[in-house]
Amino acid sequence: MSFNLNIPFGKKRKEEENLMSMKDDIFAEHNMPVQPPQPPQQPMPMQQLPQPQMEENLDEKINELIEKYLEEKWEVVSQFLQDLKAWKLSVDKEIKSLKEEVEKLKARVDEIENGSQQKLNEVARSIMDLSADIKAMERVLQQMLPDLVSSVRELSKIVSELKSIKNSQL
Repeated sequence: MSFNLNIPFGKKRKEEENLMSMKDDIFAEHNMPVQPPQPPQQPMPMQQLPQPQMEENLDEKINELIEKYLEEKWEVVSQFLQDLKAWKLSVDKEIKSLKEEVEKLKARVDEIENGSQQKLNEVARSIMDLSADIKAMERVLQQMLPDLVSSVRELSKIVSELKSIKNSQL
């Protein structure tokens, strides 16, 4: 992976500032001086690299450091995304489990409601049957009551007469 430090014209100033800041961070991270090394006071021997060659090497080193930095950050982001994916799968599994549990509860509530409704209907029918039986008994008693009262009066009269006969014989 290589980076071109040529920046489009419209964003040039902001990008330059960001790159300079990143460059300073990279230099600081690797314990390198922020400023490029100052040339020695002595005259340079002919064997040292010319200025354009030094700048090219510096750009390559910066590109390598940026690549390394970005790779490290990518590994962190990649690990985070893997962890996030695992968490999402776990949450999805839990949600599915909860949905199944809710469906079971709904089915159970429906079952209880149906059973309760059936019991209520049975109780209502039993009450209606009981009410009809009570009304039938009431009609029977209404028809029998006058005869019964009359019979009790007659018996009472007979018992009274028998007592008076018994008392008179004594």
